[in-house]
Amino acid sequence: MTNPRNRELAGQWLAKADRDLLTVRRMSEGPDAPLDIVCFHAQQAAEKALKAVLVAHDVTPERTHDVLLLLDAVVQYVPALDAEAQNLGAMTDFAIRVRYPGTLGDPSRETATSAGQTARRVHAAAKAHIEELSKTEDEPEEEEDQE
Repeated sequence: MTNPRNRELAGQWLAKADRDLLTVRRMSEGPDAPLDIVCFHAQQAAEKALKAVLVAHDVTPERTHDVLLLLDAVVQYVPALDAEAQNLGAMTDFAIRVRYPGTLGDPSRETATSAGQTARRVHAAAKAHIEELSKTEDEPEEEEDQE
């Protein structure tokens, strides 16, 4: 059974990811959108959603921005997320390298859109899993008939 404090903390991780997704949505608008910042927040949303799943299972997530490393730890709980491995692999560099000049260059709108979509899918899967986990744990256990 999940520690109630960790269930609360997982919710806080998801709330932080929600704010990153909001930033992605708002900053993606317009022809002069700062696509490097959009990609950074998309990576952050995915990272935080993955960490939320780990925390919900009483696992302390590594202090890393490597979303593939986090995904490797999460797929045992949410196997469907393995389908996002290729997309997440492209996002790890958005945590650090995209923010500095001379490292990756500016991402394209297509790259930023893809990163945002990936982050939303990862977040949705993480949120659904945590909600299901909470619902299952909140259900009273059936008592066995004793005759």
